[in-house]
Amino acid sequence: MSFQDKQDLQGYDEMVALSNRLRKEIKGGEETDNGATFKPRGKELSKGCQACKSAGWICIYLSYICNRSCHFCPQDRSKETNNSFSGWDPWGDVPLIEVFKERIARIIDDVKGVSFSGGEPLMQLKKVPTSNRRGPMSSAGILKWLDIINGIRWKRKPYLWIYTGGHLVNERNIGSLAAGGINEIRFNLAASNYSDDILKKMELARKRIDYLSVEVPVLSWQLDKLIGSLKTLSDIGVDYLNLHELCVTPFNRHYLQTNDLIDEKLLYTNDTINPNPFNMFYLPSIMDIYKVISYIDENKLNLIYNDCSVRNTILQSHRHNYLRLKSLSGDARFKTWEEYKTSIGI
Repeated sequence: MSFQDKQDLQGYDEMVALSNRLRKEIKGGEETDNGATFKPRGKELSKGCQACKSAGWICIYLSYICNRSCHFCPQDRSKETNNSFSGWDPWGDVPLIEVFKERIARIIDDVKGVSFSGGEPLMQLKKVPTSNRRGPMSSAGILKWLDIINGIRWKRKPYLWIYTGGHLVNERNIGSLAAGGINEIRFNLAASNYSDDILKKMELARKRIDYLSVEVPVLSWQLDKLIGSLKTLSDIGVDYLNLHELCVTPFNRHYLQTNDLIDEKLLYTNDTINPNPFNMFYLPSIMDIYKVISYIDENKLNLIYNDCSVRNTILQSHRHNYLRLKSLSGDARFKTWEEYKTSIGI
């Protein structure tokens, strides 16, 4: 069966139908946000995820520089780019602090969460390498950004978190992040193939940071290790588990194809405009996501899972676009998020 039929959203409908069927098998789960969220019944997701789902999230990408070379990574890891592109959602600009301050003033009541990503953010605690590829970039690292964010007169201070592969976590940088106000650390255990060493580093983070999460693409060749780690994650005190599909882009597609890790007929997208979408997603990942959720549900593990698949990211893109438009507008009467959702029919 091909999932490339343009008449059928290139397989998106099949993904929704499949996930709907799998969700019905989870006794303790509940669906919210018109299907964009699936989580344990009566439990709350991370405040960071809540910010994302309510048009209140900004992610600052300091740099794509990374200490890992994961073959499944959807980012450009080629030497030609020097892995130094920086940007930040929802604007896609280089992260200039003065621009940040100017635009944040227009959406200060909307922003509920700010995160730091990359690349590997822990390589840029104090300084980010500069590049002229897309204009001058800020050389400020995470600690400087935290000083800036903490110095803003928020009516409600945003929730702060960081994404990491975990390899560079140590007592010193965890202490610095905690002192700077980081509320949550999200580990991508897929980057270490669920290494015991990284699990130990998570125990270290658990002692200093309020909330501990794992956010991973669910990969078929790692599925046994992911499921095998769940009891340990619960014992460590991991609060949240965010589960993504395998994302296939021009940067990882060749490796995945030549190593028989994907079946091209099972790729899908929600992009109905571009004949060759940049981002494709692997349908079997949905089944693997629900194998993980089913294990948590059946074994009553104390982990708050989150189906963070394309059904969520579609709305996420609308939320980012809303913040971008509002931050660029000088109109104090700009639509609320609820009005904006109505205007675009979601």
